[in-house]
Amino acid sequence: MEYCPKGSLSDVLLNEEIPLNWGFRFSFAMDIARGMAYLHQHRICHGRLKSHNCVIDDRWVCKITDYGLPTYRREDSEVVLTTYQQRLREVYLPLESQTSNVEQTLSGDVFSYSVILLEIATRNDPVPVEDPSVGYAWCPPLPELISGKAENTCPCPSEYAELIRRCRAHNPTHRPTFEQIKKFVHKINPNKVSPVDMMMSLMEKYSKHLEVLVAERTQDLMHEKQKTDRLLYSMLPRQVADDLRQGKPAQAQSYVSATVFFR
Repeated sequence: MEYCPKGSLSDVLLNEEIPLNWGFRFSFAMDIARGMAYLHQHRICHGRLKSHNCVIDDRWVCKITDYGLPTYRREDSEVVLTTYQQRLREVYLPLESQTSNVEQTLSGDVFSYSVILLEIATRNDPVPVEDPSVGYAWCPPLPELISGKAENTCPCPSEYAELIRRCRAHNPTHRPTFEQIKKFVHKINPNKVSPVDMMMSLMEKYSKHLEVLVAERTQDLMHEKQKTDRLLYSMLPRQVADDLRQGKPAQAQSYVSATVFFR
C-alpha cells in the first residue's frame, strides 16, 4: 500500500477538528515506544526525538523519522533559529544535555519521550506560544489529568502521570528503558487493540446508531401519516381520498337521494 502520511504527530494533536479518544493516544505512545526500543536495541540514539518528527500514516500508525543523519545535523547547527524554534529544541533535551556539552544518550531519548507524552495528554504545544522565551531550564508541567467516562479524559491518570515523572527523572539512571516503557504502556492501556480495530469498532457503533435513528424517524413518519389519513378521511369519502392520493381522477357518482348536513 502506498505510504500516505496524515502529517506529523504534532499536527494531528494540535488539530482540534480531529477527535482523538485515549485509545488512539495510547496507540501513538506505544508505537513510538516500540520504534525507539528497536533503535536502542541496535545502540542507535535518536538525539532529536520530538512530536514533529513522528509521523502518522494512512493506517493511523505513528512512525519515527529524522534519526541517524549526523552529517546533515552538523549543517543544521549553523542555521540561525528563531526564539521559538530554539526553545522548542531545548525543551526536548534533558537537563544534563542543556547544562553541558554531553553527547546525546539513550536516556536522553527517554526524556524527550516524556515531553511527547505530555503533548499526547494535553494536545498542546510544549512551548508556551505566548511566551517562548521562558527560562533555559524550563520544563513543561505535568498535566492535570482526570478520570471520567468521557472519551477525552484519561482512563488511568495517576499511572500515566507516573510514567511521565519517571521518564523525566533528573538522574538519567533512574529513567526506564523503552522496553520497560512498552510493558508499562501496555499494562495501563485499557484498549489493547490496533487503530484499525478501533476504527472498525467506531464505524460499527455509528452504523448501529444510524439504524436506531432511522427506525425512530420511520416510526415518527408513520404516526404523522396516520394523522394525515385521519384528517383526509374526515373531509372526503375514503374512495375519493385514496384516488386523489394515487393521482387518479375522482369519478363523479350519482345517488337517488342524499342528505346534506350543515354544522
